[in-house]
Amino acid sequence: MKPIRQAMPSLLVLAVVVGLWWAVVVLTHSVIFPTPLQVVQGTLELARDGTLWEHIGASLFRVAAGFGIAVLFAIPLGLWMGWVHGAFVTLNPLFQILRPISPIAWIPIAILWFGVATHRLSTSSSSPCCSPFHSACGWAGCTARSSR
Repeated sequence: MKPIRQAMPSLLVLAVVVGLWWAVVVLTHSVIFPTPLQVVQGTLELARDGTLWEHIGASLFRVAAGFGIAVLFAIPLGLWMGWVHGAFVTLNPLFQILRPISPIAWIPIAILWFGVATHRLSTSSSSPCCSPFHSACGWAGCTARSSR
């Protein structure tokens, strides 16, 4: 009984949000925004004909490819910059300038540079991983260099 009691406020908020969504769409006679029922029906239709799974697979492939690109690029670069002091001094200011830029802000830039093909969109999903990998490996390389 206790788990149900703990979940009640969240379920109530969810029900209110869905009810408001439904009411706004019906009262405004919107032709652009669907009702929650239409969203569920559309999702089930896409799942039945296989389109949903095809798109989920394509998205997961892009994320995995972007992660792989980040691993292959950022880890060796970070280790090299941590190990070679000249590389760190030269490239670190550039990385520190680019690091605060939100990963989602790189997507339009990546689309302009690389286009919208699947293999090109993977590069935009690699940017969120590059900075942490690069930073961690750079500091690991610096620590290893200083302990020699």
